[in-house]
Amino acid sequence: MGKGSRLKRQRKEKQLTDSEIYNLFSGEGLEELTNELYEELLANGWKEKDLKFFQQRGSRYCRSRNSFLDEPQFMGDE
Repeated sequence: MGKGSRLKRQRKEKQLTDSEIYNLFSGEGLEELTNELYEELLANGWKEKDLKFFQQRGSRYCRSRNSFLDEPQFMGDE
């Protein structure tokens, strides 16, 4: 497989479907950072300082993207 074909395949794999985007913005499938999840992520290579940061912010974990998301902020929110 040529480099161009491989890059096209990788880009396609990274694209989110409409339902995945909806789930991200609606908060479906997001998990609170419980002690159990904290330990699981540490075991999977996350740094403790990063996990503490996300925990303090109240970020929620998205397994499908292996990332954290925060609540949306709107103008005028304080």
